[in-house]
Amino acid sequence: MPATRPRGGTRSALDKAWHAIHFLLTGTAWETGTGAGAAVLGGGPVGGDIGYGPARLLDPEQVRTIAAGLEAVTVETLRTRYDVPALRAADVYPNIWDDGDDEFDSYLAPHYTLLRQFYRAAAGAGQAVLLAVV
Repeated sequence: MPATRPRGGTRSALDKAWHAIHFLLTGTAWETGTGAGAAVLGGGPVGGDIGYGPARLLDPEQVRTIAAGLEAVTVETLRTRYDVPALRAADVYPNIWDDGDDEFDSYLAPHYTLLRQFYRAAAGAGQAVLLAVV
């Protein structure tokens, strides 16, 4: 998640890190916000349920807003939000969270970096983004 591919662009797959990244961006398990908070679960629904609801479409303006929001949230910012008891209490998928920074450093941080790069490229190309959690 999100499995996304802007036309002529790249695809970003967050693997099972999607839910934790969303949680670290929003402070909630399922609610979205504006800016960076819409990076994983934002946009308008397109089609039927494909796993965790329908695919979601972000228009180019939303993509630019998200990209700008993600630029303001560094990996170090996310590290300060990484709270294992909070992840467990919110039942954040895939529920593998151990104390310490191993999962953050080896798994979440690299996937978050890819997500930022993806949105930066899509925004720079004026592209829409289709998100899907499958």
